[in-house]
This record gives sequence, structure tokens and C-alpha cells, in this order.
Amino acid sequence: MDNARIAHFEDNESLRQLLSEMFQYYGHAIVGVASTMEEAGQLVEHIEPGEVDIAIVDGNLTRNGPGQVGENRDGAEIANLLRSKFGNSVTIIGYPGYGVIEGADVNLQKGKPQLLIDKIAEI
Repeated sequence: MDNARIAHFEDNESLRQLLSEMFQYYGHAIVGVASTMEEAGQLVEHIEPGEVDIAIVDGNLTRNGPGQVGENRDGAEIANLLRSKFGNSVTIIGYPGYGVIEGADVNLQKGKPQLLIDKIAEI
């Protein structure tokens, strides 16, 4: 997909910045970013249907206080929020450190950002 409008859910600031720069370099627009579950809920709430094409979703986002780590529950919760609001009009790419994100259309492992760029181009 050319000129994709991307919502990015990632708590690692360095990775979020790197990917944002790569997305923009390849002509994509960032419509919003979230680094916590609270921000994720707010972002999904504020994006209107038709304003986003692709969501890049990390498995575990920062929570206020201790949370369950390592189960990719946050990513599944975000995917569920996105599906509830947008149905299948948004392609959800799970981008966890390991495992898969339930509800994502496709899952890619972190560590090879060019694979992510290539997948976006395929959509």
C-alpha cells in the first residue's frame, strides 16, 4: 500500500522513533502513536473510521503499575478495540517481540523493520 495512514502502538521509544522515520521515508503518514494502554484506548477512541489504514501493534505496552508481561495480552486487547470500532477496514499487523498477537491479520517478529515496510507495501 502506498501512502498508508498508520496508527502505531509501541512502548519502546527508540523503536517507535525509528519506525516512524522509516514509515515517513517510505511515504506513509503516522495518524497517531500510543505507548501505554491508556494512550491506546484514547487513540482508538479519537480516530474516526476512514482515517487509518494500518495499525502496527506491539504485544506488551506499559501500564500504570505492574501488569502481566510476556503474554501479548495488550496487543490482543488493542486488536479487539480496533476490530470493534473499525471491523476489517483496518489491517492489524502484530509486531511483538515474540509470539503472536491474537486478532492481528498478520504477525511479524520485531528485529527486522524492513520486513514490516515490505508487508505494508504488500497490503
